[in-house]
Amino acid sequence: MKRNYYISVIWMALSIALCIGCTQKSAGDETGVTGSAVSGGAAGNITESAVSVTTVTGSTVSGTAVTDSVVSRKTSTKKYLYANSTNAYRDAVRDYYGDDDYWDEDDEVKEGIIQYKRTGEKQETFDNLKMYASLLGVTEEGVYYARFGDSVEVCRIPIEKNADGTDRLKQEATEVLFTEENGIKGYKNAYVDENYIVYISAGDYVVQYNRKTGEKAKVGVSNNLDRIVAVGQGYLMIINSEGGYLKLDLDLGELRQFDGGADTYLSEDYALYAVELYKDQFFFKKENPSYYYRDEIWVYDVKKQEKQVLLSEKQLRKACRQVPVSSIPLDIKEIEYTRCCLQNMFCQRDRLYMQVQMELRGGGKSWESYAIFSMDISNLNGSGMDKVKLKYEKNLTDCMWSHSDSKFDKGDAWNTGIVVAMRSGKAVLVLNQKGTKQKKFGCYDLKTERFYEITEEDEEYCALYYNTKEPFGKGDYYLKEKYITFEEDEDDDIC
Repeated sequence: MKRNYYISVIWMALSIALCIGCTQKSAGDETGVTGSAVSGGAAGNITESAVSVTTVTGSTVSGTAVTDSVVSRKTSTKKYLYANSTNAYRDAVRDYYGDDDYWDEDDEVKEGIIQYKRTGEKQETFDNLKMYASLLGVTEEGVYYARFGDSVEVCRIPIEKNADGTDRLKQEATEVLFTEENGIKGYKNAYVDENYIVYISAGDYVVQYNRKTGEKAKVGVSNNLDRIVAVGQGYLMIINSEGGYLKLDLDLGELRQFDGGADTYLSEDYALYAVELYKDQFFFKKENPSYYYRDEIWVYDVKKQEKQVLLSEKQLRKACRQVPVSSIPLDIKEIEYTRCCLQNMFCQRDRLYMQVQMELRGGGKSWESYAIFSMDISNLNGSGMDKVKLKYEKNLTDCMWSHSDSKFDKGDAWNTGIVVAMRSGKAVLVLNQKGTKQKKFGCYDLKTERFYEITEEDEEYCALYYNTKEPFGKGDYYLKEKYITFEEDEDDDIC
């Protein structure tokens, strides 16, 4: 049977959120590994195209310039979307199986905000927020969310500190900052710092709200914008529905597209999202326009405004052949066929980790799983670019497979152990358990190679919510017996 992979859009949306804020990590918080094998790709320069800015309220704009109150802004050093120095926050929602955060006697969903201490302990729940729509952002001085009304209202709950230094939300002092007549597109994510609130309007443009002047600027009209995928120092990375990437300069209020994408709209069964931002280097997945599921890895230098191919689809497939058959819990004597798709990327101390969704076939049998590869990215801007090498992270991959229950069906087998985040030299894993649909969580130290299980009460689990507001371990996409699914395909020459 001819089959090809696809990954849930929901799963990929969570993966994107985890990459946001990576550029603000210090080298001391990250741990690297040595590498070997497969060479990298060739470079090519690009030219950006600018998108004009118009003003919704306040002073006028000429060309791509905005008011002095915007240009004089100092670059923010914000690290996380939904956490501050003491607490993390997320949306409280019901999942598909009724294992919910809130579920009342009338079978109506009560939505709101859950507050965690950054040590992992759940501190408080707020389910009495009237007409609550979605969490937008968190700073040291407030929690920001959207609520429904005649128009969508953007609200702020002020923060005071408890005796132990953690947040106390002053709900009685909640204020409406402004309204958004067109609504917020999909309530996917937003960006909030001490100067701006930024989100994508359902009217298909970026709204940049100046917190100091109360002005709203409308940026980049009709670019089929989809969501914010990464946060740098003074800029945001945004993807549109064709898989193209844009950079929003927060100082100038200017939106520029630097990659046109695959020229195909994002479908509901497969997302192009697989990005990472590290030291002003933006890594992104790009499909080969001639074939679906043929993934290339590109890198865009934010400062130089140049992009280049980092790894080709052929190099990724060649890398998958590094996986030793002795590691596979299936009797495959020799690998005859390989295909792979890039699922996610993570950066830790000058190394790029690539999580690949792969299938290996041999002797009429097949093995499907996720595998991790890495490469040194310390010299992408120099002569070392052509010497880039890819390493199969065997110990981490074996750890995922050994601690997650493998499934067998005649000659086919698969394992859905997966890395969902890397932070402070550790990888966080979601793993299957035999005999139950309930997932378990684990942590793998990249330096010591030690594995240990974690729970929802641990700091490592809480860290997942620093840059995503959607719950981990809940929802249909976690409770399925496997993440990797198949569909008929007429083209056997894929991945």
